[in-house]
Amino acid sequence: MPKFRSQLLLEEQIFLYDVWRIAATDQIMPSRSAFSICAIGPLLPYLSLVEFCGQQLSPKVRLTGSGLRDVFGDNPSEILTKTGIAGSLDTIRAVANAKIPMAGAVQLDGSNRVRVWLRLPLGQNGCVEQVLGLDLSVAGSRAPKWAFDQVL
Repeated sequence: MPKFRSQLLLEEQIFLYDVWRIAATDQIMPSRSAFSICAIGPLLPYLSLVEFCGQQLSPKVRLTGSGLRDVFGDNPSEILTKTGIAGSLDTIRAVANAKIPMAGAVQLDGSNRVRVWLRLPLGQNGCVEQVLGLDLSVAGSRAPKWAFDQVL
């Protein structure tokens, strides 16, 4: 998946993706237990973990980092389980169904801020059990100009 890695916009996305790939070893995705919190510690405030219960892919938000309030507002869990929002439920289900990572960026509220997101499947035996998410809100000075050109 080197092509996917080259599409990531921020160092944090690349770092988490690299940790995910290493944890997967030769599997299509790693299990949740393959991750060491120590390896991704600085990103914890910006992570979410959505678990799927049963065959219908009904999501249950297991973790939302404290930094996600800066990205989504007071209730990140509610936003993550809504449809029609980039990187939220529609994307999370697509990651679970396709068993591949997805990433993107979307402009926030007509400002010069962009929400950059990454969704990574976690599971065993080819079955996605959770989707790990990274969401960051960045201003124009932090995001590469070409990233803004893509979403504006």
